[in-house]
Amino acid sequence: MDKKDLRNHQINNMPLDALNTPSKDQEQMQESDQRLSNRNEDRLIKRQNNKL
Repeated sequence: MDKKDLRNHQINNMPLDALNTPSKDQEQMQESDQRLSNRNEDRLIKRQNNKL
C-alpha cells in the first residue's frame, strides 16, 4: 500500500463526527469571537439608546 492509498484508507475509516468536531483551539477562538461580537453589539445598543 503506497502513501496515497494509506492516507485514503485512514481518512475513509475515520468516524464522520471526528472530521466535523472542532479542536479545542478552534472552540476557544469561536468563544472569543462570540464574546467580542457580543461586546460590540452591547456598545452599539448603548450608543443608540443614548441618542434617544
